[in-house]
Amino acid sequence: MKREIYPRIKGLSWAILWSLLSASDSLGISVIEITPLQKSADGAQIGDRVPYTLTLPADAYETQGLKILLPTQESPDISVSDLMVTQGLKLKFFIVPLKSGNLIIPELSIRNNQDIEIAKTVPTSFVVKDLAEAKDAPQPETRVQIKIPAYYWWILILGCIGVLGIILVVIAKRTQRKVESRKPTAVVPKRAPESMAMEAIEKVYQQNPFHPTRLKPVAFGLSEVIKTYLSVKLNFDAQELTAQEILDTLKQLQQPPQLCDLVRTAFQDYDEIKFTHYIQWRRVTEVDYKQMRYHAEAIVHFFGHFNPHPGTPS
Repeated sequence: MKREIYPRIKGLSWAILWSLLSASDSLGISVIEITPLQKSADGAQIGDRVPYTLTLPADAYETQGLKILLPTQESPDISVSDLMVTQGLKLKFFIVPLKSGNLIIPELSIRNNQDIEIAKTVPTSFVVKDLAEAKDAPQPETRVQIKIPAYYWWILILGCIGVLGIILVVIAKRTQRKVESRKPTAVVPKRAPESMAMEAIEKVYQQNPFHPTRLKPVAFGLSEVIKTYLSVKLNFDAQELTAQEILDTLKQLQQPPQLCDLVRTAFQDYDEIKFTHYIQWRRVTEVDYKQMRYHAEAIVHFFGHFNPHPGTPS
């Protein structure tokens, strides 16, 4: 602490002494002060270019070819360079410290292009940091600022709007599906077995018009229709049963004898055509062809009149 205060007092003493001497100077040379362009020159390091400025007196009309010189008898603790005119009578130059510690800027001589001294500066001082101290000193934290172009923000905003729109569409579709799933579905009434059986009989005859040599498809078709109809009405599987097995089942289910007679008559006609050679039934006429349909429809109509209840074979 004492080491830093003593040089400052010494420098101030130089300035006061020089002011007193200048006041009694009979040559009329102006004495001017120099000031650092920064707030303070203290803290500079060896080799730094510390900018200073000064203002020439009003009678200094010639500013071309000016130079600033150090006293020749002073030790080279500093160097002076790059004297330039900035505005009017204002000059700018650089002081370069050559060693650390409290350095005194001695009286500087300002001369014109004829090497005539037109002004002198007041001595001053500033503190120069040692390189080791500067290296150990905590460095200020530097923050890296990344400047993002404006159009990046627009892209980000539009992207967020697009994603939000997609999310809303997905939510809307899911909500719509839930609402639709909760709607009561229209119940399609089941068709009556009688209606389905009559439609199947009609289809068999539409696909197989009368011809003495093409009766087998009719017999097989009508047999399947009757077996399917009995299976639905009486709740048993008649598809794989023979005609006799179907009759036995009807008796076990205690069905009316009239139904058994109709089924027996129908299957006798169908089986005769299904399982015999053509020569034996080639004389079948169109009346017989229509009679086969009558037997099938009679079985269907019988249930409509008597409506027997389905049973369980014993």
